[in-house]
Amino acid sequence: MRLNVVREGEGTPIVFLHGMGTSAASWAAVAGLLADRFTTVAVDLLGHGASPVPDDPAEYRRDAVLADLDDVLATLPEPPVLVGHSLGGYLALAYAATRPGALRGLVVLATGPGYRDDAKREAWNE
Repeated sequence: MRLNVVREGEGTPIVFLHGMGTSAASWAAVAGLLADRFTTVAVDLLGHGASPVPDDPAEYRRDAVLADLDDVLATLPEPPVLVGHSLGGYLALAYAATRPGALRGLVVLATGPGYRDDAKREAWNE
């Protein structure tokens, strides 16, 4: 597994994905509050926090990132609740959409569907 993760606690797993330009540290307070009842796993996405920073832009494509998340979730004893903020929310939505049944639950905060079409993205933002 190449992504850095911060794991605390025991119990049903909750995996946290941060937004662009932040890191797993953005979830520290929330994870700390939940770690007495759950296994909390805060992920540093590629290029963030203590995870590697590859030069190849292809490493940052959605499918490559989702494959990295597959590796993280494979370390868990049961399907997690996946929680994502902003970019992390987009990735959480993509994960749930492309891997039916792989999650116990999904929570997204301040996220969008990741439009690649400029006109559609602008309409969403409005």
